[in-house]
Amino acid sequence: MISAVTQDKDSVVTCLEETRHSFQTGDYVTFSEVEGMTELNGCEPREVTYLGPYKFSIGDTSRLSPYVRGGICTQVKMSETLQFKSIKEAMDEPQFQLTDFDKMERPAQLHIAFQALHVYRKKHGSLPKPYNKEDAAKFLEEAKTVNEGAKAKIDKIERSCSG
Repeated sequence: MISAVTQDKDSVVTCLEETRHSFQTGDYVTFSEVEGMTELNGCEPREVTYLGPYKFSIGDTSRLSPYVRGGICTQVKMSETLQFKSIKEAMDEPQFQLTDFDKMERPAQLHIAFQALHVYRKKHGSLPKPYNKEDAAKFLEEAKTVNEGAKAKIDKIERSCSG
């Protein structure tokens, strides 16, 4: 709820004393029920600059009619376009989020291992059997082949991912 809006190049909107706004710099807002500065009612979203818990700036209002009283300010979520790598690019040039600095090689190992697992299943019609030395040897060969063909090669394929 609004208690004042200055008519200025860097207009300051002041909220009622009991009502803190939760806006941050970069948020967008629109207005309704404003008396006086009616051009704000239903206006295009305006970008906020945080000035304090009860004040924020909305840019130039110097050409609008003077504010009289009242009004409600509502945050507007703006659409945003995000860009991602293609799946091929992400597979060829992975970016890993490290969570365990004792095992910094682990994400790259797992990246190769999961690719090898898909190749193994496609080639053999099933996943490797647990504790089966023959399947483990076949899987290790698939992992080495995947690693050789990878742009993001790892130095050494470890046989165990435990501990």
